[in-house]
Amino acid sequence: MFFSIKVEQTITINETENPTASHPAAINVSCAGDVPLVDISVFADAADNCTATPTVAFVSDVETTPGTIIRTYSVTDTSGNYINVEQIITVNNTIAPEITCQSNITQTVGFGLDTAIVNFNTPVGTDNCAVDAVTQIAGFASGSAFPIGVTTITYEVRGAAGNSVTCSFDVIVEDEVVVDCSVDAGEDQNIDEGEQVELKASTSISGTLTWSPAESLALQILKPHIASPTETTTYTLSFKSEAGCTSEDFVTVYVTKKEEDDTKYGFSPDGDGINEFWEIDGIQKYPKNTVLIYNRWGDLVFETQGYNNTSNVFRGLANRKRNWGADQLPEGTYFFQIKIEGTHHLKKETGFLVLKR
Repeated sequence: MFFSIKVEQTITINETENPTASHPAAINVSCAGDVPLVDISVFADAADNCTATPTVAFVSDVETTPGTIIRTYSVTDTSGNYINVEQIITVNNTIAPEITCQSNITQTVGFGLDTAIVNFNTPVGTDNCAVDAVTQIAGFASGSAFPIGVTTITYEVRGAAGNSVTCSFDVIVEDEVVVDCSVDAGEDQNIDEGEQVELKASTSISGTLTWSPAESLALQILKPHIASPTETTTYTLSFKSEAGCTSEDFVTVYVTKKEEDDTKYGFSPDGDGINEFWEIDGIQKYPKNTVLIYNRWGDLVFETQGYNNTSNVFRGLANRKRNWGADQLPEGTYFFQIKIEGTHHLKKETGFLVLKR
C-alpha cells in the first residue's frame, strides 16, 4: 500500500521598481488656442523592468505662472508602480494687436452756438490670437456735444495676451464767425546810423496795411516801406480786412549811433603845454591799431602800434625816415593813415594833418 502527501511552496512576487520615461520636450506657442491636445505618443521611451508596455495616462494641466503650463503624465506598470513626468508648455505672445482710427473730423458750429454734436465710429481692432476689448480711453463719446476747439479721441485695443496699442484722432469744432485777421510786422532789426532797412508785413487775408510813424519811411512803388530812422524807433503796423476786422503788430528798428569825432587835425608841439601831440578821438577804444604818418613826398616818417592818446602818441618827431639829421619834423602838412583790426566807429581813417611849431 502506498501513501502520498501534498506539500505547498509559496512564491512571492515583490516588484517595487518604478518604470522609467523621459520628460517630453518643451513646447512654445504664441496663443492660448495653440496649446496642443494631450498626446501620450510623446512617451516612446516609457519602459519597465517587468511590464513590457507601461500605461501612460494624462494627469493635469496646471498654469503655474501667467503663460506657463505644466502638463503632467503618469507612467504605471502592472505592479502599480508609477512615476510622474512633466512637460512645460509656454504661451508667449509678443505680437501687439493692430488698430486704425479714422481721420480727423472738422465741424463748424452755427451762429451763437458754442458746441456741436459729433458722431464717429468705434475703430475695429485685430490681434494674432484674439481681441480682448476695444475701449475709448480719452475724449468725449460719439454723439456728445463737443466744445469749440480741438478734442483728441483715443482708443485702445487689448489682445487676449495683455498686449495693447492705441490710436487717436482729433475732433475740431470751429466757430464760423471767428475770422483770423492777425498781422505780422516781422522781427526786430538792428542797423547803424545812416543805414536803412525794409519793413516786411504778412497777413492771412487781404486788406489794408498802414505803417506809422511815416516820417522815416520811404514810400516807393517796388519797396514801399524802407525805414531809415536816425534813432531807435518802434513802428506800428495796422491792418484792416475787407470785412472790417482790425489788428496791430509792432517792430522796433534799433539804431547804433555813430561816434562823434572830436579829433583835431592839427597840433603845435611848441612846449606851451597846449595841443602838444596829435589826439585821435576814440582811438583808445581800439588798442589793436596802427598809425602811419607820411610827408608830402610820400615818405613814411612815423609809425606806431597801439596809439593811446597818452604814452604812445605822435609829437612831431620822426621814428622812420630822418633826412634832416634829427627826429624833429618841420612844420607842414602830413598825410595820415589809421588801420584798426575788426569793426570800429572812427570817422576818418585817412586824411591830412597840419604840424605847426
